[in-house]
Amino acid sequence: MNVIILGSGGCVSTPRACCNCRICTEARQKGFPYARTGCSLFIEEGNILIDTPEDINASLNNSSIQKVEHIFYSHCDPDHTMGMRVIEQLKMDWLACSVGKKPDDPIEVASLPAILEDIKKQGTKYGSAIEYYEARGLVYTKGIRVFKIGNILVELIPVDEQEHVAIFIIWRVSKYIEK
Repeated sequence: MNVIILGSGGCVSTPRACCNCRICTEARQKGFPYARTGCSLFIEEGNILIDTPEDINASLNNSSIQKVEHIFYSHCDPDHTMGMRVIEQLKMDWLACSVGKKPDDPIEVASLPAILEDIKKQGTKYGSAIEYYEARGLVYTKGIRVFKIGNILVELIPVDEQEHVAIFIIWRVSKYIEK
């Protein structure tokens, strides 16, 4: 199983915009890995993206990710969800959408039910962003605790009252189920 750390910069990416401190200056000059984007992971087997920070589009491009089929959210803080517009980059065919055609293969967006409920509250005065994507057939949402695809089992475990989760990934799950 290949897990790619797309970003490890925490809630503040490095370099920060308009910052001229030594660390940000060096990050601009040297690029990756000195430049760090928002927290996100990608599991190649299963094409699973965990969290969508605001700079996720750049992170996916930097790591040459070719396909995303599932997006899991660890919690609904903005530094983990505000890049969900990447869904448009991944799935939106504007011409097809303008005539009502929907994609044949929407992305599954999943998390614990309470987290998914909070994510559905994020949007504008026009409504929820994720529900906008659902209505256009780009995604479907699913409240989960455990997810199995191929040889991978992903379990979301609540760790605090703010609905943050620990994400456990087990590879070659058939070996564990048989025992």
